Amino acid sequence: MNLYVRSIFCLLGQLALLPCQSGVPFYQNDTATEKYSKGDIIHTIYLIGDAGKLDVSKPSGIEILQQHLTKADTNSTVIFLGDNIYDSGLPAETSSEYLQAEKNLKLQLSILNDYGGNVVFIPGNHDWNYSGGEGNKRVQRQELYIENSLKKGNTFLPDNACAGPIASELDSDIVLLAIDTQWYLHKKTRSGKKEGCLVDNEKEFVEELEKTLVRYKGKKIIIAGHHPIFTNGPHGGFFTLKDHLFPLTAISNKLWIPLPIIGSLYPVLRKFGINRQDVNHKKQKKFKSEVLPLLKKYDDLIYAAGHEHSLQHFKKDNQHFIVSGAGCKTSHVVKDNDASFTHSQQGFFKVIYLSSGEIIIEAWATNQNRYNSGDLIYRTKI
Repeated sequence: MNLYVRSIFCLLGQLALLPCQSGVPFYQNDTATEKYSKGDIIHTIYLIGDAGKLDVSKPSGIEILQQHLTKADTNSTVIFLGDNIYDSGLPAETSSEYLQAEKNLKLQLSILNDYGGNVVFIPGNHDWNYSGGEGNKRVQRQELYIENSLKKGNTFLPDNACAGPIASELDSDIVLLAIDTQWYLHKKTRSGKKEGCLVDNEKEFVEELEKTLVRYKGKKIIIAGHHPIFTNGPHGGFFTLKDHLFPLTAISNKLWIPLPIIGSLYPVLRKFGINRQDVNHKKQKKFKSEVLPLLKKYDDLIYAAGHEHSLQHFKKDNQHFIVSGAGCKTSHVVKDNDASFTHSQQGFFKVIYLSSGEIIIEAWATNQNRYNSGDLIYRTKI
């Protein structure tokens, strides 16, 4: 794109409709250089999401994660942050979609064959039949498939398409709370107390989350959910010039049909909350307004999500918000906007707990020029 033209469009940044991003990582501050030894590590958590449709022709976030997992010990956990099967979860075996859906899931499971640590899968909106009516059944079907394949016990959380929270003590001082954010957003049939869940509605979910947080006060808490609370990507209302001028490319990369002005309608509506999957939708605003005040009571709490196909880190007060949905796709993400780090590249985050009580957050991204364990592109200590 002509830089002069781009600079003009960047003047619209106050509207957050045509944000400017150079394609290189953004850092609010210099990346930390503190080193640590393997002997200092108590537990390592690997965070990757939205890995449900791999392109095996190029390096992917899943592939570099696999190389890390082959070196990991048993004091570690890998968490798949939802959208494990594109486009609509796991249908019945009689469906024409089943074989492709199964293939998408098997590619992720295959990297766990020789991994000795803990495994956790949580569902995303695509796993819920792309928010459709058979969503809870497809989540339950995916749970059975994963747990029967891995034979590692209760690895799909929360159970039975419930909301959660489900607590797992990863170490004497580290607790994972798994929640299903799509359950909170879902308009159609969803599991409740009759199906063995803790809660029936959103109010009860928030109350149960608060009680669980209180129960583990003083521990190092990490919450895993699919939908982010903060994001600088499309689900946060940030779109590119291409989205405005060539909106049909969202349907197909071949549809480069210019639709100026008309094409801006969809991004503008997204920014103002027309889509239930976006943070500006009233339902997600309600989730944020109810959950965020609970999290603010706990220092160094980490909330990890996927949903956006990028790598992002935000620090808000003394809490940390990670977006790690770049398992197999990328989407644009803008710099700054209170973010500590953003990057539009396939990869994953590591959260490393040290014996000193400190926590290291790292982001690893693919190197498109070679197949390797990826490049360490961000590190910070909390």
